[in-house]
Amino acid sequence: MAAAPELPDPDDTTDALAQAYRQAEAYAQELHRLYREHRATRAELEARIREVEHYQQQLLAYARDLAAVYQRLEGTYLATLEALARAVESRDYETGGHSQRVVHYAVRTGQQFGLKPAELKTLRYGALLHDMGKIAIPDAVLLKPGRLDAREWEIMRRHPEIGYWFLQDIEFLAGALPIVRYHHERFDGRGYPAGLAGEAIPLGARIFSVADAFDAMTADRPYRQGLPVEVALEEIRRGSGSQFDPQIVEAFLAMIEQAQEIRAGRSSVELDDG
Repeated sequence: MAAAPELPDPDDTTDALAQAYRQAEAYAQELHRLYREHRATRAELEARIREVEHYQQQLLAYARDLAAVYQRLEGTYLATLEALARAVESRDYETGGHSQRVVHYAVRTGQQFGLKPAELKTLRYGALLHDMGKIAIPDAVLLKPGRLDAREWEIMRRHPEIGYWFLQDIEFLAGALPIVRYHHERFDGRGYPAGLAGEAIPLGARIFSVADAFDAMTADRPYRQGLPVEVALEEIRRGSGSQFDPQIVEAFLAMIEQAQEIRAGRSSVELDDG
């Protein structure tokens, strides 16, 4: 007959149950601790997220404010340059409005040529101030009704360098200075003041040169009527490769053709800044 199984000691069973209970209690406490830490960490993360979102909103507000200030500053710069251009033109009543017109032609040509907005802004600044140096040219030379003699012409030819000297320390005009200094250079190297040729002439100065010549030919003066647009355009074509960069001439003619198509029937070319 088989022996009866030995029953566990009741005391041992009680101890085992007590130990299991203590372990379960410890696990429960640990889980509770982890849960509390998780909640605290989550709450902290949510607080940090809210804080970051608040800072983002503040930064966006600051960025909008800075953009508005920058736009106002840009407007102030442009108004100041326009005032300087009018001051220069006030000395020579025969060229009234020349700077504004040539800015239109130059900027439109630059757009046709594919310049970027920052480059167009620089072109606008340079075009506005191109004759700044004429402030220092004596009235006897600047306003002489007849042909300039050799000595007077030498004085007049100094105005690009004088304009550059006036403006060279103005940081925001740094990109426009080559236009002021080299707008009388010729593509064939026969211009002044440096005798630069081809692509050695800064691009802005090459664009301005065409726009300047066109306005000089088509604008009315007290002593003569401006040339018809088609006659002036033919002169621009004739100067391609000698006085003017052929690529710039091509862009300028395309721009004028587009303007004439829009304003068919008008006797002059009127352009918006765009």
